[in-house]
Amino acid sequence: MSENTKDHKAKGAMMVALAMVVNSTRNLDWIKAGLSEADLQIIHNGIISSRWYERAFWERISLAVYMLVGQGKPENAFQFGHGLLAETLLKIYQGPLAIDDAREIIGKFAIFYGSTWYNFGKAEFKSTTKGGVFSVIHEDGIPIPECFVPMIRGVLSRLVEDNHGRNVKAECGEEYQIMTQKLTRLNIELSWDQD
Repeated sequence: MSENTKDHKAKGAMMVALAMVVNSTRNLDWIKAGLSEADLQIIHNGIISSRWYERAFWERISLAVYMLVGQGKPENAFQFGHGLLAETLLKIYQGPLAIDDAREIIGKFAIFYGSTWYNFGKAEFKSTTKGGVFSVIHEDGIPIPECFVPMIRGVLSRLVEDNHGRNVKAECGEEYQIMTQKLTRLNIELSWDQD
């Protein structure tokens, strides 16, 4: 059964960091990068972390930031996920994400993914002796193929590091396939040394 994409929504918490980037770089041509005047008005008025926004809006702002500020480079999407996005989520959800165990926080992140942050798709985490496998499943295809995987790898790496993980590796075998074919599932293999 196919998901109804017109009803897909993303929580503002997933866009607060993106809006911060747009608002701090108003001198850039965001219209040319794919945002509309209406999009910019919403962003400039302030993204509310607890509010639901249209999936298409989340995708437009993500892609615009990736292309214009991130220069279309996956390593910059990783750094955005590892830095500003992870930091914002940790501040907004400081209670539920205040866990002192890397596996537990990644498991919580998986639960939040398909219930708190998006009303479409889902995520799962299966723990292994070296770390675990974080899977994202979307029946209609993984969103924002240009930057989604490195951004999520960055967030996951940061969550593990903040919870005593060293030498973190977050690898996704499908990362380059997603650019040439529609994927409905991807797996990020996580491994780390524990303090």
